[in-house]
Amino acid sequence: MSEEEVKSRLRALKGFRFSTTSVIGISLAFPFVLRGELSGEVGALFDDLKKVFVGFDLESCVEGNVDAWYEACRKIRVFYDLGCEKGKVGKLMGKSKRIFADYPVEVLVQKAEYFCKFGVRKEDVGILLLKNPEILDFQLEGQDGNLHLLASYAISDPDEDLDEKYRDSLERIQRTRTPMHTMNKLEFLHAIGFGENALTIKVLTDLHGTGSELQERVDCLLRYGIVFSKLCSMIRMTPKILSQKPEILQQKLNYLCEDMKSSLQYLDVFPSFLCFNLDNRIKPRHRFHMWLTERGLCKHEYSIASIVATSDKSFVARLHVIHPDAPKLWVDFSRTKSPLKDGEQ
Repeated sequence: MSEEEVKSRLRALKGFRFSTTSVIGISLAFPFVLRGELSGEVGALFDDLKKVFVGFDLESCVEGNVDAWYEACRKIRVFYDLGCEKGKVGKLMGKSKRIFADYPVEVLVQKAEYFCKFGVRKEDVGILLLKNPEILDFQLEGQDGNLHLLASYAISDPDEDLDEKYRDSLERIQRTRTPMHTMNKLEFLHAIGFGENALTIKVLTDLHGTGSELQERVDCLLRYGIVFSKLCSMIRMTPKILSQKPEILQQKLNYLCEDMKSSLQYLDVFPSFLCFNLDNRIKPRHRFHMWLTERGLCKHEYSIASIVATSDKSFVARLHVIHPDAPKLWVDFSRTKSPLKDGEQ
């Protein structure tokens, strides 16, 4: 779209009775509103947003800048990504507005991903969190307790027998070309506390390496200071963290704690940090944000997850919001993988 087309579209979206600032934030979180008819999906989205921000006054909890609107809408988008239907959940979202005011988007994603691992429909997980926001305060670390928690909120699939699915998986493993290799990985999971259920099988499918290699990687993370119970929770949420060599994990942990000045506790809400490429993703994005901040171009302090996990397209879109010249500077910066010198363009 040309600049004039974008401006024209933003003016049209203001017809939904949102300010220019809010419309820009909404557009960053939901790029599809910049194209297509203003009815249909776009209209359904704005119906929900009006109920949430105006009808239930979430607007009063959002600072009057684009970044705040973008972050609030990212949280709302989590529930659409889970399958909640646009135009149908605005009232429910509004009744649970503290979810969008009090919790970072990383926490919402973490809890949603956790419950999705139990084999329930994603849409049901979204409704569960909206109807029972107190779940976001729970520490989901005990296996049996978590299964009982799911049952108590009545979202478990009545047709699914976790033990039966586990037994079926064992039979399939025996029919593969490398049953011994897979069983060694499964024994590793049992050894660190995973039960004989479908969740363990889901984790197993994302693990790469031998049983002994996986144990070496766990030992590496424990030596660095990650608490065992929290590490098990991280593995449940993001099994792929163990599909890396110990030295790679060590380098990422060093960068997180020493260069990004963060604590290991941040991995509780964003274990996926350990899955991103250090040299091609984490370092360049972090250093560029630091470069912008040091020169006074970036006034907002973004979370590590927001810097690292955002897609390339969304990352560049945010840079344009920070400063019109930032995207071009980012292209130059990413080519050299080093900070631009003063005066460089």
